[in-house]
Amino acid sequence: MSNLPFSVAQRLQTQHLSLEEMTAGVPDEKLRQEITPGKWTALDNLAHLAVFHGIYKGRIERVLEEDEPAFPPYKWEEDALFAQYRQLPVKELIAVYNDDRADFIRYVNTLAPESYSRCGRHPVYGRFSVADLIEMMILHESHHLFTVFKLLHSIPK
Repeated sequence: MSNLPFSVAQRLQTQHLSLEEMTAGVPDEKLRQEITPGKWTALDNLAHLAVFHGIYKGRIERVLEEDEPAFPPYKWEEDALFAQYRQLPVKELIAVYNDDRADFIRYVNTLAPESYSRCGRHPVYGRFSVADLIEMMILHESHHLFTVFKLLHSIPK
C-alpha cells in the first residue's frame, strides 16, 4: 500500500474497526430499528458496507483489465447480496465485513505500482484512478459509519 497516500493506507487498515466498537453490546433488534420512517436502519447501513469490498474489488479489476471502463451507479435495490446480508445476525455480518476487509487489503497489497494510476469513469464522479477508487471506498464507508453512529445515538434507551 506504499502507493497510496499515508492517510488512505491508514484508514484502509483501521477505519472499519470502529463499526464493531460502536455496535458492541447493542442488541440486534435495536440495530434493526427504523429510526426515520423509510430510511435505512443501522443494520442496513452495515449490510451496505459489507457488500462494497467485493464491488470495489470488481471495479479495480475492470480498471486493470479494460481501458477506462465506465461504471454505473450502484443500485442497492438490485443487489441480492445486500438483501441477504440484511437478514444476518449483526455479529455474523461484522465477521463477514472484517474478513472481506482483510481480503481487500491483501488484494490491494498485490497491485503493481503502475496499477494505481490506471483509470475508470463514473457518470457522477467522473474520471478516477485506482488510488482514487480506494479512497472513494473509504470515504463512502466513513459516511455510513457516521450514519450508524448517529442512528445508534438516536435509538431510545
